[in-house]
Amino acid sequence: MEPTEQVRDGAQSNSTLATIESPVPSIEQMFQVLSADLSARRPESANAILCPLCMQAFTSDAISERRISVEHIIPSALGGALEAITCTECNNTHGSTLESHLVRAMQALDSLEGKGAIPAVFHNSGGHVSANIEWRSDAPTEIKIVGKASNPAGVGAIRDSIKEGGTLNFTLTLGFMAEPYYRAILRVAYLAAFAYFGYGFALSEGASQVRRVLDGDAVPSGVILEAHPEAELPRSALVRLLHSEGTEPFFMALFQLRSSMTRWLAVLLPGNQGCPWDRLVDLAGSFPNALLQVNPGDSTPAISVRFSHEPLKKLQAIRIPALPAAG
Repeated sequence: MEPTEQVRDGAQSNSTLATIESPVPSIEQMFQVLSADLSARRPESANAILCPLCMQAFTSDAISERRISVEHIIPSALGGALEAITCTECNNTHGSTLESHLVRAMQALDSLEGKGAIPAVFHNSGGHVSANIEWRSDAPTEIKIVGKASNPAGVGAIRDSIKEGGTLNFTLTLGFMAEPYYRAILRVAYLAAFAYFGYGFALSEGASQVRRVLDGDAVPSGVILEAHPEAELPRSALVRLLHSEGTEPFFMALFQLRSSMTRWLAVLLPGNQGCPWDRLVDLAGSFPNALLQVNPGDSTPAISVRFSHEPLKKLQAIRIPALPAAG
C-alpha cells in the first residue's frame, strides 16, 4: 500500500520552531523558544536547552561563552537558510567530517549533468596526466589536460591511444566518500525534523535511533531518495509524518539542495516510537513507484511528489561515451 500522510500522532509541530527562514531570528530568540519547549516537557530544565545532536545541556550563559552556536541545517554552500542551535563542538566536528562530503557530492553530480568538470588522473606507461573531464548530454565528452601538472610523455601516450582506438584508464577525483555523504544527508533530515517538532522529536526513541547512526552505527543508505515535486514547494525543507499499513508511523524529510543544479532529497526517518531501519529501507524501495500528495502545512494546496533512487547511484553507473579518433 502506498504511504499516506496522517495526523501527527503525538509529534506536535511547533509553529515557532518550524522552518523559520525569514526573517532569521537571533540566537537569543532561538534559545528562548527551545528553552520553553524543553521546560514544557521537562520542568526541571528551566532556562536550558539540549544540543539536538549530543543531547548535552546548556544554559543561556553558553551563548556568550560560545559553547553553543547557530548553524545552517542545510549547508550554506547548498543554499541553506533554515537554522538550528547546536553545541559548538558538534557544529565544528560535523562541519569538517560530514558537510564537505555532501557539498562535493552535489558538485560531482552537477558535473555529470554538464554543469562543471570532474578532475581526473590518467594512467599509462608515459607517466602522470592530470585532466578535467566535462560531460555533455548534447555534445561529445571533453577531456582537458592540465599541462603544467602532467608528464609530456603521458600526454603523448593518450594521443596515441586515441588515434589507435585504444582504452583510456583514469581515476576520477570526486572529493567525497560515500559513508560520510550518507551521514551528512541523515544529519540534515534529523535537524530538519528537530526544527519542526522540537524536543518532542529529539527526546523520542526514533530520534535516538538516528543519533546512533550519526555517532557511528551502520548507515541505512536505502532510506534516501531523490524527490521530484511537480510544483514549487513553499519552503526549502518540509517534514511530514506518514503511515503505511503494517508499519509504525515514520517521518519523511524533504529538503532542497542548490548547487549549480537544484535537487530535492527525501529521507525516511523513524517516528517517535522508533522503527527498524530495514523496514524503512523496504518502504523506501516502494517509493519510486509511488505518487505522494504532500501538504505543505499552510494554505498552499497539496503538491504531488514523485521519487527516484538516491542520486549517488548516478555516479556509480558512470559510462564514458566513446571519444572520436584524433585526426
